[in-house]
Amino acid sequence: RSFVEIRDDRIYAIINDKEQFFLGCFDKDLKLVAKSPQRISQDTFITFFGDWVYINSEDKKIMVLKKEDLSFVDKIDPDVIAGTK
Repeated sequence: RSFVEIRDDRIYAIINDKEQFFLGCFDKDLKLVAKSPQRISQDTFITFFGDWVYINSEDKKIMVLKKEDLSFVDKIDPDVIAGTK
């Protein structure tokens, strides 16, 4: 029931690993080639901008990952940006 995105011959989808959710990146043969290092929200959208993937972490903050290998880049707190924290 997760969102699936296809970019640059790669398939990005939310994967369930022992009831914990991660972003997975698959090749055209559906072989897993990368998995996010941190757990994500199972209900997140997957958004791309340039070389980055934006996805919600379990605590609903925005995680920035490298599109190439899903390595962690940064975490953005929307409450801080909105000035509510």
